[in-house]
Amino acid sequence: MPTNEQRRATAKRKLERQLERRAAKERKRRIYTIVGSSVAALIVIGAIVATVVSASMTTNQGNIGLQLDNAKSPCTVNSFASLAQQGFFNDTPCHRLTTSEGLAVLQCGDPTGQGTGGPGYQFDNEYPTNQFQPDDPALQEPVVYPRGTLAMANAGPGTNGSQFFLVYKDSHLPPNYTVFGTIDQTGLATLDKIAAAGTADGSQDGKPKDDVQVKSIQLD
Repeated sequence: MPTNEQRRATAKRKLERQLERRAAKERKRRIYTIVGSSVAALIVIGAIVATVVSASMTTNQGNIGLQLDNAKSPCTVNSFASLAQQGFFNDTPCHRLTTSEGLAVLQCGDPTGQGTGGPGYQFDNEYPTNQFQPDDPALQEPVVYPRGTLAMANAGPGTNGSQFFLVYKDSHLPPNYTVFGTIDQTGLATLDKIAAAGTADGSQDGKPKDDVQVKSIQLD
């Protein structure tokens, strides 16, 4: 019989393979299709989206195309879509850029630009956190969030709001950040340009040197 440690290790390897396969598949796709005709209103704000939804994130540094995965993370996608439709993200900064070897992300979605703002409500994590039991030690062990991943930023369990991050290089984080979509090739080129400029103070974690402003996020 496998030990608990062996089971956790197996679950962790399986999760990493799933995330890597999903990212590789999305990178190869040139044309995206909205799939499914059923809609859902799964959270109290009542946004309605199909199984896979495309979105356009317009910034002053270039466009970033997104594919939102409603099948894996329905509450997160519905929240994000609702905020986008309300114009919540319009004219807001991407306040944080990380450029370290193990973490390469651009973080956006905070209207205050300070890393503490949100929409006034919070909700629980979904995929991949929900693949584990709440007390599973594997939730503290890093997995790969592949290049092209769109995920929620949070300050702990149940604190998701409006802040999200875009992964431009494979990054290692515990599976405590909800993956709710992918980034297209145009978006990755935009992120690569932002990352190449680095941070304002030259550190590996800080405000982007090139100011990044989200003009709008619109569902296609």
